[in-house]
Amino acid sequence: MRNRYFPGHGVGFLLVLMTMLITPVVNAAGDTSDSKTDLMQKVRDRGYIPVIVQMQVPHIETLTADCIRYSGPDTDLREPQKSMEADLRLEAAIRNVAEEVLAALAGSEYEIHHTYSTLPLLALHVTPQSLGQLQASPQVVRIAEDRLTRIPEYRVTAPSSPETSSPMMAEAVELIRADSAWLAGYTGAGQYVAVLDSGIRRAHEAFTGKVVVEQCYSLKGNCPNGENSMSGPGAARMHPPQYYGYDHGTHVSGIATGNDGGSFRGVAPDANLINIQVFSRFSADECNSNEPCVMSYNSDQVKALEFVFSKRNQLRIASVNMSLGGGEYDSAVECDMDNPYVKQAIDNLRAAGIPTVISSGNEALCNGISAPACVSSAISVGATTKGDQEASFSNFHPQLLDFFAPGQSIRSATGGSNSSYQYWGGTSMAAPMLAGGFALFRQYSRDVPLDELLTALHYSGQGVLTKCQTGVEKPRINVGEALMSLMSIAPPVNIQGSQSNNQSLMQTEYINTLTWEANPLNNDKNVVAYRVYQMVDEDKVLLAEVDGATFAFQHRRVGKRNEMRYAFTSVDGEGEESGPSVFVLKFGVEQ
Repeated sequence: MRNRYFPGHGVGFLLVLMTMLITPVVNAAGDTSDSKTDLMQKVRDRGYIPVIVQMQVPHIETLTADCIRYSGPDTDLREPQKSMEADLRLEAAIRNVAEEVLAALAGSEYEIHHTYSTLPLLALHVTPQSLGQLQASPQVVRIAEDRLTRIPEYRVTAPSSPETSSPMMAEAVELIRADSAWLAGYTGAGQYVAVLDSGIRRAHEAFTGKVVVEQCYSLKGNCPNGENSMSGPGAARMHPPQYYGYDHGTHVSGIATGNDGGSFRGVAPDANLINIQVFSRFSADECNSNEPCVMSYNSDQVKALEFVFSKRNQLRIASVNMSLGGGEYDSAVECDMDNPYVKQAIDNLRAAGIPTVISSGNEALCNGISAPACVSSAISVGATTKGDQEASFSNFHPQLLDFFAPGQSIRSATGGSNSSYQYWGGTSMAAPMLAGGFALFRQYSRDVPLDELLTALHYSGQGVLTKCQTGVEKPRINVGEALMSLMSIAPPVNIQGSQSNNQSLMQTEYINTLTWEANPLNNDKNVVAYRVYQMVDEDKVLLAEVDGATFAFQHRRVGKRNEMRYAFTSVDGEGEESGPSVFVLKFGVEQ
């Protein structure tokens, strides 16, 4: 074991969603604190153990508040320099105390797994001697074992199975009305969904043409480079196929953002991905199974979430998805107390307008859900069938569960090949339905407060009575209806386009003819005009404003067969303009 220290890397944030100490395979649910005696006995029995150390950092509340102040969705357009300076001040304060704590361990054996730039934490491997020194340090507030969580067990079903009466991917998209959002021009374009999972088969056809930001954290050194962290292309490569859960992240990512250019489309088919591999490999014995598996350390999840927040002013991050969890909670107060770092991280994400969507678990509980879904500021999601019934395996709690989403027999990408798909069932499949939905919302507007989005989802959803016979209904999400409810008026629909030419003796003029239809949601909205824009990068250039009774426009003198992007809006009698419906005129593809 090496005595070494690595300074924190990059600009971070309080996004330490998973120091929550989720129940490992060998621990009882909710056992998230270790007495000094118990922890010392564990390290004596094993020789060394991984721990998370919480430190006392002066003024950390004020420093953290400064970071949050510059974490809004439009921070990059306002004061990026102040945001960076606030982050660096927090990082420096944490690093200074970490250096002092580690300096006091001179002469003892320990190994650093991660340092952090936004929470006062260290992830270490310690021996009895180094643990004793840490326990005696006045700068150490708390030491807890770095525990493990599994990927929830999921069900693989064949197309001929009776379970296919439940939603396939296309059916699920229609059920939550994501397709109506697409018709209005909202496909997640320009947005990112962060998926913390078991990695991704990047070359799969479902991710062709996407920007995929890749990162890896693995305490056991199972990143592709053989280390415990890796950045850049290939970093989020999935594990070998003999490990249970190896392609779980591929399936989840496909549900949120997949798009093969043909019939397979996830909820936000034009969104990009931040894919972070946070799992390590374990033997069958360690997994208490007949096959090896992957499990995730809390410290790796924490580091991954710091990475997500470090990108908040560089990328348009719509949501974080965590289809993992463990334990059983029936109280948000208890859950928050047991998972304080997670609570703080999720709170700060919400302050930045970034929701953390988490699966409720697959143990068929009637009065409890797993952690971290139980954290009061997380957004917990259970699974339903096509018939809007709660899936038999889905965990439920009348207060702790927020939403349902389709999660049974969902067809998405898998790791077998670059074109392989399977039908899986689990709350792991339900959570990315909502995570992808937030990419549609954020393409519509970065300014709508998160609480307003959640209210729209609540009131637009289809009520689902649970199998637990509590008499309580929870909404099955309807992202299309929620999106339209946010608009005072809606953009036109059914946009079509074609190109023709007008030949004369002197020249040939090419003309793009664009047509559209009135949006039924505007039947009582007094639409008096439509505006047609050409999209230049992300800017709209006004081409024309036409009367509300006109549903066509000719864009003259365009390039021959040049792909062009247009945006269409509705305008009411008071001059209020709807959000844009984006249309791409392509050639060689049926419009």
